[in-house]
Amino acid sequence: MPQPAPNLRTRLGRALGGLLIFALSLSAASSAVDPYTIDVILNQTGANAYPGQTETEALKVFERWANAHGGIRGRPIQFAFYDDQTDPKVAVQLAGQLIAKKPLVILGSGQVATCAAMAPLFENGPVDFCFTPGFSPKPDSYVFSASASLQHILPTQVRFARGKGWTRVANISVTTATGQASDASMRYAMTLPENKTMDIVDWDTFNPSDISVVAQVARVKASGAQVIITPASGPAFATLLRGLNDAGVHLPVLTSAANEQPEQLKQYAAFMPSDVYFNGMLYYARNTIRPGPLRDAIDEFYAAFKAAGAKPTPDSGQAWDPALIVLSGLRKLGTSTTPDKLRDYILNLHSFAGSSGYYDFRSRDQHGLDDSDVIYVKWDPKIADFVNASRRGGQPL
Repeated sequence: MPQPAPNLRTRLGRALGGLLIFALSLSAASSAVDPYTIDVILNQTGANAYPGQTETEALKVFERWANAHGGIRGRPIQFAFYDDQTDPKVAVQLAGQLIAKKPLVILGSGQVATCAAMAPLFENGPVDFCFTPGFSPKPDSYVFSASASLQHILPTQVRFARGKGWTRVANISVTTATGQASDASMRYAMTLPENKTMDIVDWDTFNPSDISVVAQVARVKASGAQVIITPASGPAFATLLRGLNDAGVHLPVLTSAANEQPEQLKQYAAFMPSDVYFNGMLYYARNTIRPGPLRDAIDEFYAAFKAAGAKPTPDSGQAWDPALIVLSGLRKLGTSTTPDKLRDYILNLHSFAGSSGYYDFRSRDQHGLDDSDVIYVKWDPKIADFVNASRRGGQPL
């Protein structure tokens, strides 16, 4: 027997019910894929482009890893990149535009000059996490910075040289904000009682745009130096190495992790000294780390890069750990928290295992690491990679 056709009210009810279900499904689908965006200002072009590009790639690896591990309470994260062209003025302009959107946090920039120029804009928040050891944020401020600071790195450089028996040092700096910060930390390092047997026999500088360092190298040669310490990076580092080689000066060189770039070092093969050492990230000493949370964090770091078909560099760690710390805060506090609470979370963070060490912002500076998290690595051209050359703190192996 045929069923009676539904009346108008029934048909309208079914239609409205269907529309409601459809709308709810669209809303659920939208919220399921709606990422939480974190803005990043980096030196993607300009003088510091190479580190900026590797930091960009590291954050892409981190984004993939973080989302595969639950994102922020099930919500994926997404980094939005902005290029400051290694120009402090551009960095300030970008920071101002992004702060106007009232974010919880901004990551970057990646150089002393750009980070220092941006810092005053964060006086009252949001949180900013720079990617350089050279910038020293104010204590208890909204600004943090990656790696151990130069106040910890330079003493370990001198300690490494002393452990090698190199007591006569030539310090060749550059006329940049990074060079000035490095020089200040070198002066501090030389005042430490442990370095009373050390002597800086030549203190020189050059401009990163210089194409020749003949005069500086001549003074090094005449000084009787046993080792050269320099913060020069990128093309300036290549200019210095070439000048030393041309003058027949084949001294060991201690330099910044900013030069720890395999592809660049391969290009320097014709004039590379036989002994070049870099302050390295702790993950390069993975095999010396005992099993536990720190070793686990380092293993996860390497696994993430392997899964992405990439290989980490020193700049990878300087981007990875700040992102990891911020992610942990957002997971704990949620994305509706305030910049004040996120800053306080970081300031009270301790025993936090990252790829570069155990972070403790309660008893250390705004970097969260100290000289115990610094090691030295040596470039080995035969394997086109770095080998560990020191214990934690810089004492040579």
